[in-house]
Amino acid sequence: MGARMLSLAGALALALSAPAMAQESPAAVTVAGSPPITEADIARWVDIARASSGGTGEQRELEQQAVQLLVSFKWIEGESAERGIVVTDHEVKKSFEEQKAQSFPSEADYQQFLAQSHETEADILARVRWDLLSNEIRDRVQRPIRVSRAEVDAYIRKHEAPMLPERRDVKFVVKRTLAQARQALRAIKRGRPWKSVGGEFINDFQQGLDEDEERPALARASFAAPLKQIVGPVKLDGDYTVFQVVRVKPKGRMPAGEYRADVRQTLLTQAQQKALTAFVKAFTAKWRARTTCAPAFTWAKDCANHVQPSAQPRPGGKNGADLRAPR
Repeated sequence: MGARMLSLAGALALALSAPAMAQESPAAVTVAGSPPITEADIARWVDIARASSGGTGEQRELEQQAVQLLVSFKWIEGESAERGIVVTDHEVKKSFEEQKAQSFPSEADYQQFLAQSHETEADILARVRWDLLSNEIRDRVQRPIRVSRAEVDAYIRKHEAPMLPERRDVKFVVKRTLAQARQALRAIKRGRPWKSVGGEFINDFQQGLDEDEERPALARASFAAPLKQIVGPVKLDGDYTVFQVVRVKPKGRMPAGEYRADVRQTLLTQAQQKALTAFVKAFTAKWRARTTCAPAFTWAKDCANHVQPSAQPRPGGKNGADLRAPR
């Protein structure tokens, strides 16, 4: 559903879907084990790419984008099949409905998006499916990674816990209107849980860093508010907010337990990224070797029989840049 709605996860998240096209169209790219990508498939996704770019873009650049996306789509499909990964229609529909609700205020907005993007709902459902598949592939690569106690101990011996500014844990409820915020405040004062009046958020705000926070005005206000006192409704960061400072953490070194947990998470993230990077390199090499392009499309870099575009000038357009995400 465009940049507003879908963001394929991790380094594998390279694919947009394409519905089945008439096989009378000549094959352009073949990935072992799946039906070929046809010239009609590519032409259709060039049209979608052009619509996405506002009608601009060189023909070759749009073709490169379309081929790369369709090929990556096939690769993720093939890798999922080899790993026994299956996503059900129910899972796809559930994820689609959640993302649609978050991205579009009304059905009219959604229909307008479809018209402008030149996509169909079937395309978008397929995109959601491939997003879920790529997420599961990533998780299977990263899930087994562990960090040992010895690794954490070794890091802590070499690195002192950092100094932290004063921090405040703030519980808050955000409403669009003043009337809604006042209603929430009354309910809270009557003893209702914060979560039951429209959502509960707890942020750990750091003094002096509020300009980096998602809600900078609330961060600033929290350092002027008394501990445990319910404040609001006040208009902060464009919304009406009721909040309460639930804990004050004085300036000082990060507590040992917190530092240890932070180190463990940092080392785990680094190890997972290293494993994912190695996987993506092997994944790309494996599936590129299984990808063959027709002579008119050997300029595509994901083809095993790739030929440098400079050796294949195309009338009516310049050789475009490689638009793929880094691999």
